[in-house]
Amino acid sequence: MESKVVVPTAGKKITVDANGKLAVPHDPIIPYI
Repeated sequence: MESKVVVPTAGKKITVDANGKLAVPHDPIIPYI
C-alpha cells in the first residue's frame, strides 16, 4: 500500500522539555487524522 502522507517542508516539532512541559514553536506542525 502506498503512503499518502505529505510531510510539511516548513514548521517545527512540538516537543516536551525536561520539566514535562510542552515546548510549542511559533510555526508548529499540527498533525491530524
